[in-house]
Amino acid sequence: MKTRVLYTIALCSFVIACTTEKQNGEIIPPLVNESENFCIQAKLETKTSISGFSTSWEDGDALGVFHNESYDGSFELLNAENGNFEGKLATDLLESNNWAAVYPYSAVASFNSYPLTIATEQSQSSSNSTAHLAGSNVPLYGTLTDVALETEPVFQMHHLASFVKIVVTNTRWYETTINDVELVLEDAALCGGFNLDLASVSLTAGSVQSKVKVTLETPAVIDKNGQAVFYAAIAPLTLPAGKSISLYVNGELVKSSVLENDINFAPGKVKTISADYEIAVVVNGKKLEKSVKTFAEDVNLSCYSAEISFERDQTVEISGIYQREINRDFFDTSNSNTFNAESGTYKVEYYPDNAYMWVYNASQTFSDCLYILGCGKFAAPKFDNWLSWKLDGWLRDTPMMVVAPKVAENTYKATMSMSTDAQGWRVQCELYSDLSWGQSGVTPKSLSGDAAARFYLDGNCINGVDVTNNPFVPGNYEFTFTVVEGGLAVSVKKID
Repeated sequence: MKTRVLYTIALCSFVIACTTEKQNGEIIPPLVNESENFCIQAKLETKTSISGFSTSWEDGDALGVFHNESYDGSFELLNAENGNFEGKLATDLLESNNWAAVYPYSAVASFNSYPLTIATEQSQSSSNSTAHLAGSNVPLYGTLTDVALETEPVFQMHHLASFVKIVVTNTRWYETTINDVELVLEDAALCGGFNLDLASVSLTAGSVQSKVKVTLETPAVIDKNGQAVFYAAIAPLTLPAGKSISLYVNGELVKSSVLENDINFAPGKVKTISADYEIAVVVNGKKLEKSVKTFAEDVNLSCYSAEISFERDQTVEISGIYQREINRDFFDTSNSNTFNAESGTYKVEYYPDNAYMWVYNASQTFSDCLYILGCGKFAAPKFDNWLSWKLDGWLRDTPMMVVAPKVAENTYKATMSMSTDAQGWRVQCELYSDLSWGQSGVTPKSLSGDAAARFYLDGNCINGVDVTNNPFVPGNYEFTFTVVEGGLAVSVKKID
């Protein structure tokens, strides 16, 4: 079977070619002998509850057919275009007959126990494709009662499976690839082997699992805020309140919740489950928790943060962000992310909107680090200067400041991604000894290095050259501050 347009099947027109005969003066309706061939025609006429899907027959399809609870066995597809099936009856027809048809065909079956399978692992061609919601993995049935011998039996086929539409939104800050999803319903007979009782049209679980996995044959490559859409066929069931629903994307748990109310997955119906796919940011074995930090009425930034302890010179494992977004001052990114600063507990804050990680300890002062505030696009690759005019208490608002750790005795280091902003504001850095606006001992006294010509000193500030007469060259700059008498010697180089 294959999907086309409407996901509907009608089975109609059992063709009977017989004559009547008289017996003891009465006209007796003909009884059809089991040796005669019967033809079944499948038509696509009416919609099911899954609007937008359709099913058509495909070469090789076969149905399991019953009449009066006798199993007639396989009725095989004769013509896919016309939907004709043919098979033999196991017993004679009566004047009034009950009929049942099941897809797919099973060689060993009875009216009260027809084996069916809903696969635990399903394959979908591409995102949002429904082509796999047909075939032997998606069973169908139809029943008719009290059909007179002279009346053509016409079946309307119905779904035995329920369906789940899974919508995954990429809330990461970059393009990502989604290969598969796995849905787990706690203690549920979700997929596997079942037996259909046609008398009650109910499924009894055999060897089953509480999960279903759908894998894309062509993985979905989606941009930030893009979506990948999956469809899964499952057994119909009611998951009671108190049970959990869990969803995995690419093997990572992205959503898990305990039901407050029962939820019913009905045959032929679609339930939608939506989840965000966001990456886990882990530093030194600790997962950073996501939050939204508000800096002003209209300044809300996603932030991943945690308090983490480090030892100087330890190798630190960092995952979930690009290597270029790791703080280059606290971590030696060219040497397995070795921790460069003094041992202790630090606040780690990662802002994906700024594409940068901040590390600091608010209690530290000039003996351990320098604090730098600036104008222009400053500190991080995606920092926008307009933010600075909306913040209250700049030095305490992480995206505004740079922390230069003490990387050696009397030596501090700061790496900044710098450029003028759209309004032409020059690049300006001002040095502080603590988060209370102290400036004791941090006045820059000299400026050297291969990029020194791009800056000049002005009190406690290091400014970019005039943007009109001598345009500032944007990029990543590394500043080294060395303690000298009365302040700091500053060396600067461009590191793009």
